[in-house]
Amino acid sequence: YLGMGEVHSFQGKYEDAMNNYQHALSLFQKTGDESGQANAYLGMGEVHKSEGNYEDAMNNYQHALSLFQKTGDESGQANAYLEMGEVHSSQGK
Repeated sequence: YLGMGEVHSFQGKYEDAMNNYQHALSLFQKTGDESGQANAYLGMGEVHKSEGNYEDAMNNYQHALSLFQKTGDESGQANAYLEMGEVHSSQGK
């Protein structure tokens, strides 16, 4: 579902993308896969950012960052910080 979310997001089909990311998140939560959860939050943040919903994007990126920190995924942490920086840039901060 993460991959389908990425494809739909790239195609500008944000509602479909969000549905896929949310489904992926639900599955990852059921299985306790925190890395998967973090990646789903990153994807949802990307959709919100693309739609100009910067507050929701930041909330999702912060969830992702927290999970990446918990799992020790430094690359994931860097991606979350990068995305948060892009949101701030889009807001002129």
